[in-house]
Amino acid sequence: MDTLVCYYSRSGHSKAYAKRLAKELNADLREIVEVQRRFLGPMGFLKAGYDSQKERKRSIHLSGLTLLDPFTKIVVVSPVWAGNVPPAVREFAFTYKIRNASLFLLINHKRSDPEGFLPKFQKIFPKADKVTVITRLKDSEEIAEQKFQTVLEQVRNA
Repeated sequence: MDTLVCYYSRSGHSKAYAKRLAKELNADLREIVEVQRRFLGPMGFLKAGYDSQKERKRSIHLSGLTLLDPFTKIVVVSPVWAGNVPPAVREFAFTYKIRNASLFLLINHKRSDPEGFLPKFQKIFPKADKVTVITRLKDSEEIAEQKFQTVLEQVRNA
């Protein structure tokens, strides 16, 4: 396999997109896992948003993968937390250096303003060839599916 799909997901939306991408692309699928699990419930939600706003990082691992060099295409699937990059995704960008692969981002979020968070994602993933944003509360199912298909096409044609 020359394609890697990696994701971070708290609520399951990013995981669902990543699993589907990996299946359709016949790609390796890896979860970005925080070494110390977050608290669940309202307090966990608030702490997660606070960590994201403060641009904190968290210790992570990539489901047993240590090097990204064997892959020529990498897709990162991420949610948006409090209008920012989640700490685990931020740490992934700094820990796992993407050197020679084409990089694609699929960002899914509930309602944040893309103009507010896109520059933050582009800052930590400056080599991203294509960035696609799916807004769950604004995009119809048809629009979300079209955006998903666009990501598939972009990765296949890279």
